[in-house]
Amino acid sequence: MTPPLTILVPTYNRSQLLARLLRYYEACGAPYPMRILDSSDEPATLPALSAPAGRVTQVRYDAHTLPTTKLFDGLSQVTTPYVVVWADDDLMVPSSIAACAAFLDGHPEASVAHGYSELFQVGEAGGHPVISNRWSYRQRSYLGETASQRLRRYLQDYTTLFYSVHRTAHLAANLERCRVYGWSAAPVVPAVHRSDWWVELVLGCLSAIQGEAHRLDYLYMQRDRHAGVDSWESPAGRREPLDWFDWVTSSSFSTAYGAFRLCLGEALVQQDRISTDEASTVVKEAFWSYLAKLLAGKRQARYGRPGWSARHRLSQGVRGITDQYRRWTYRAQLRLIDRAIQEAPWNGAAARDAGRAGAELLPR
Repeated sequence: MTPPLTILVPTYNRSQLLARLLRYYEACGAPYPMRILDSSDEPATLPALSAPAGRVTQVRYDAHTLPTTKLFDGLSQVTTPYVVVWADDDLMVPSSIAACAAFLDGHPEASVAHGYSELFQVGEAGGHPVISNRWSYRQRSYLGETASQRLRRYLQDYTTLFYSVHRTAHLAANLERCRVYGWSAAPVVPAVHRSDWWVELVLGCLSAIQGEAHRLDYLYMQRDRHAGVDSWESPAGRREPLDWFDWVTSSSFSTAYGAFRLCLGEALVQQDRISTDEASTVVKEAFWSYLAKLLAGKRQARYGRPGWSARHRLSQGVRGITDQYRRWTYRAQLRLIDRAIQEAPWNGAAARDAGRAGAELLPR
């Protein structure tokens, strides 16, 4: 039996992507309650769905509602022990979400769980959407006996844990820490404070402190790489395009970093029973190893050699799956998701097949 879980979908002015997600989710059977947290200027009209009554609900917010405020409110309504945040431009595999919740249910030492993920890019050919490119989207396991070990490993080789399956109580406590330390407040001037970047980073760090992060042997998520409005944005926080160099050199960075260090230090003291000074040193060491690697990578991407051509950007996720049966189902799921994305208008039968194939990924 799959432990009860809830899906939260924050959205802002991306009605077409939201409609794609919902049709896909319905075709997969809409197995879990989903709450749409919508602060669009004109809230999206949901497509007609045949999902069970009450399975998909839309909660509307004022257009100026901050993203963290929506998430905090949405999470406060969750009554299931597990929760996942599903971005409105992604296609996740419901059966893999279920497998992650089942894993957490049987492993109290684990804080979050996820599987293998990829990025895809949609182009157009003959008036129809087609997959024009695909890349590996890194997701890792972060293990260790102590919270300090896990935090160091997490920030030395960072990948987001925001879209993993979470224990609801843990994510609620972590969001509360963000509120206490000021990341749910309105953006400050200059806008490069980027509270959304801090929130995602802090939530991942706190998850690593609370327990182990596990990547399971499943296809978990396909992420749409596109140029569009950020679903984290709101009119109060719209910004010019920024990069990580702007973020680090902004006048607000030192204040935000100070709050970051205090927040994580407090969590480490509670988890590892170490002194405040020891905890502060761990956070400082871990963060600056993260930042050094991040900035070096961003510099190479912007000013270094051009990347590989599209035909050489091969999927890496399937190579990491050691079980032959799961490798086959992984490839089958990719083919069926491709069909669901490419066919216009939406082909419900293809998406339904994708959902059935995803069910094959569940533990036996």
